[in-house]
Amino acid sequence: MRYAILFTPRSGSSWLTDICMRSTGFGRPDEAFNPAMLPNMARAMDADTLDRYCAALLRRRNRDGVFGVEVTPFHLLAVFRGAGGFLQRIRPQHLFWLIREDILAQAVSVSRMQQTRVAHRVPGAGQAAAPFRYRPLAIRLALLRLEASEIWAERMFARRGLAPHRLSYETMMAAGAERMLAHLASVMGRPAPDAAPEPRHEKLGDALNGEYAARFAADHPRLMARLAARRQARVAAARRWTEEPT
Repeated sequence: MRYAILFTPRSGSSWLTDICMRSTGFGRPDEAFNPAMLPNMARAMDADTLDRYCAALLRRRNRDGVFGVEVTPFHLLAVFRGAGGFLQRIRPQHLFWLIREDILAQAVSVSRMQQTRVAHRVPGAGQAAAPFRYRPLAIRLALLRLEASEIWAERMFARRGLAPHRLSYETMMAAGAERMLAHLASVMGRPAPDAAPEPRHEKLGDALNGEYAARFAADHPRLMARLAARRQARVAAARRWTEEPT
């Protein structure tokens, strides 16, 4: 069984990876094709070509007969020059598409990560808060890049006749680890795990994130209205799985 999770940054992918990797039946769906990680991983696997690297991943990262991986549209473009090379080499039987409904909160989170270099908070890790300043241009650029990633993905799905299983950060957080894992297992036709692990990743955003988002929305109402209108169908589709019987 092979599956892939396509996601946009700051959409809860680390939270999802964490609970999947600490459960049985979901493999190790981490960012094996992240350009920042791939060279070191390839050297460790003695893989000197992309084909050999993919073969090594499929062999070594297969746990309990399941292989999983997480990728962003940027990863696909940077590593494979598009989705085709990825789909041909990995051949996922199930494709999940994870976005964030509140794209402004997502953009603010991207801006924060860029400034502080901190991606998430782990309980008990003793991470001190790094300075985070309001930079509207960085937020605007993040918004446009996030929407561009969504548009690219949607066009790729349509062109290739793909029907991904849609998720959102908000529905995952509302569902919690146990229901989320049960849903993934149901989609893949596998038994749900007996118990779900306690998530280790805490939300990095705080009141300052909310303050900056409100400030940006007040300063750019037309931009936010246009984004909401263009994303309406995607957001509705990402919520739909929560309406399914449990």
